[in-house]
Amino acid sequence: MLSPAINAQTSLNALAGTDLPTHLQFQSSARTYHDALRAYYYPFLFRQVSFTHADYAREPRHSFTSQPELPTAYRGLGKLLLTVAATFTLGLVLLRRRAINPR
Repeated sequence: MLSPAINAQTSLNALAGTDLPTHLQFQSSARTYHDALRAYYYPFLFRQVSFTHADYAREPRHSFTSQPELPTAYRGLGKLLLTVAATFTLGLVLLRRRAINPR
């Protein structure tokens, strides 16, 4: 929560559509596709039904497009700015409190 690197990574993942909720949606989509594919091919495999080019054209297709989570990205960028400002301020306070003596 206080790490600028983690906030940046979380924000960029949400913006790119590669965050955890999107991954879980993809897994659900892939599972549904796998079930449809299995239901389509099992009659050919286990009932000795002949497979033709026309059957191949009717094979189920899978498509998944992720959408960026803009609210999550904006919230993460806000946290990123706050953590960078807090880290910078803390650095300035510590720098001013501890005098640097050149040799």
